[in-house]
Amino acid sequence: MKLKNIIVAAIGLISTLGITSCLPEPNNSVRQDFSANCLTYATDPATGESALNDGATVILTTESLKGEMSLEISNLKLPNGTYTNILIDKQKYSFNETQSMKLTLPSYTSSKDGITNTVTNFNFEYYSRVLAHPSINQAFPMIVCSFRVKDVDVRVIWNPAYYWGTTTVTDMSTGAVFTNKEVTTFYGRQFNLKDREAAVGAFGAKFAEKMPAMDLMFTKIPFSFTGSDSSINQMGYTIKKNEITPIIGQTPYPDYKVSNFVMTGVWGGSQQVSFTVTLNSEKMKGQYQVVSNLSIYPTSTTSVPK
Repeated sequence: MKLKNIIVAAIGLISTLGITSCLPEPNNSVRQDFSANCLTYATDPATGESALNDGATVILTTESLKGEMSLEISNLKLPNGTYTNILIDKQKYSFNETQSMKLTLPSYTSSKDGITNTVTNFNFEYYSRVLAHPSINQAFPMIVCSFRVKDVDVRVIWNPAYYWGTTTVTDMSTGAVFTNKEVTTFYGRQFNLKDREAAVGAFGAKFAEKMPAMDLMFTKIPFSFTGSDSSINQMGYTIKKNEITPIIGQTPYPDYKVSNFVMTGVWGGSQQVSFTVTLNSEKMKGQYQVVSNLSIYPTSTTSVPK
């Protein structure tokens, strides 16, 4: 089964690997509807109240010849239960060190559908992340967006999202350490708002040098979000469960018992996954401590994103 099909079948990420709408318009503009892949999380620093919503409309329009972008966010739910809209209209964008689109606005007056808002601390990045690799030749797009409106800190959360990095595995019986930096090993996470549960996929996972790479799914894990505290950049999440039976393909594998599973992250920043896996199969036995330090953009020297 191809990697894309594994991802779709295992975690139901039907629309993740392709944007819902990508329509060419006059002036070499492209309109992309990200709504199906985005959640909005708004936090009021004064009261500590928050609102998590999957009903917002998020549309990006880019005009490459002019180097301009527009971002529309409609039906944005605020902690007090009201809704508002914003439009960042035809602003010049730049590129960051990974050649991903970037726009930063200290302050901007938004007017959309008769609603005027002052938007501050607006930060937006669009990562195309097309990976060229013998076993991966796929697009993993992602947007990172934060701003303040009506004295509320807002994060647009890409859901589901994928992360790459370095995995360190310690054999708890011998102390031997195995390190995996391959781009073919990565994690996906998805929040289910209805059930307040998360699913995490460990794709291409290996716990020892001779172990074949496997795609493991961890499902039905409780999650919580952290508030903004003193900085909107500290808004993040925790996914945590004491015991999990992983799913390989579509079959639960009790012989691969996972305990003390924790995944934490900051929106737009670093992520970490840690857990203990106890293998008790005919081919492999042992107990291993797994720690993966992850980021939005792969840094592996074995396969460079293009």
